[in-house]
Amino acid sequence: MTSPLPRSRSFLTALLLILAGSLITAGPSRAQDADTEITAISGRLLFVVSGGYWEEAAVAAETAAPEADGEAATEEKPAEGEPAVEAEAQAAPPAKRGYYRLVALRAEDNTSRVYLQQMRLADTGPQVEMTTDIEEISSQSLYVTNIVQEIGSAAGFSAFVYAKPDPKLPEPDTWTVFVDEFGELSVEKATN
Repeated sequence: MTSPLPRSRSFLTALLLILAGSLITAGPSRAQDADTEITAISGRLLFVVSGGYWEEAAVAAETAAPEADGEAATEEKPAEGEPAVEAEAQAAPPAKRGYYRLVALRAEDNTSRVYLQQMRLADTGPQVEMTTDIEEISSQSLYVTNIVQEIGSAAGFSAFVYAKPDPKLPEPDTWTVFVDEFGELSVEKATN
């Protein structure tokens, strides 16, 4: 009589080899996906800095409006036997929230264009909510040499953009890009 133990070992060994082989073949497809994503990025991309945060409170879809005859709107109660449904859950969409992204791209003439993006966190991943051209920098035909985000814990975003009017100059000028907690953007050239 043969022992079932050697058969079990060979079965387990074969099963492990099959599973390991499937994991190894799954690896390159993930790597290929990442390779495709990274090579799809524009060659004109110079810098990307993301951070800060913003949040837009949920706003009720229906607002209480006075009746045409001047009477206040009354709240209807469900009939007997009907389930009560919260009006807020039906009327208010979920709050929007996300982060900021500051992007510098090389233009056709090799100067830099700078954009601020408001990124929304969605169920399917980050989505661009809004893009603003930072004209104070983009319109001056500058060459962006670096972007550094200022880290903070308050809502909003702050970063320093280093740019030169001529790439041969030794030191860049410093620009501040600041978004306050209300979403107001200000861009200024540092004076020091």
